[in-house]
Amino acid sequence: LTGKHETQSIDKFSWGVSDRGAWVVVSEFQVEEICSISGKNVAAFIVAPIPIDPTLIASPPVEKNKKLIAVVGRLHPERGVQEMIDVLSQLCANGIDLEVEIAGDGPLKSDIEELVNLFPNQIMHWGYRDSKFLSELYGRASILLSAAPAEGYGMALREALFNGVHVVARECKGTSNLKEDFYQQVH
Repeated sequence: LTGKHETQSIDKFSWGVSDRGAWVVVSEFQVEEICSISGKNVAAFIVAPIPIDPTLIASPPVEKNKKLIAVVGRLHPERGVQEMIDVLSQLCANGIDLEVEIAGDGPLKSDIEELVNLFPNQIMHWGYRDSKFLSELYGRASILLSAAPAEGYGMALREALFNGVHVVARECKGTSNLKEDFYQQVH
């Protein structure tokens, strides 16, 4: 789209309104959610997905660490971080042979650090990392774990999928859309 855009918001969503009067969002999920909240007509939207940076795709593909689970994203309560901590704690406490690398930062960082302290031989927290690091992480990992209760677009999930990583995520509209395209990799 060209021309002037203005940003508007409704509850938890933000979107751009183009000079043509169309609302620009990144996913069909956002269209449905905004329509249900605002009463707007679906025809008033343009879905413009965020492109994947091709430099984030490991080339050539590297051998995957079959034990490595990656967690990538904001460490915020609405992202299901506490549930993810509970799952990883149970797996580690039950002697499951796995490695976890967490890349992300946010208000629940201290909760993640407590988890690392409980299982220092299995869990590593890297904090915020750049795209080069994430590309390397996706190249090594076999699984990306996401406990987010909702995904509008799921950029980390998409980047992982393009790197041959299986995604284990909660069922929601955003992950259902990914399942349609990557049915053998989204669980």
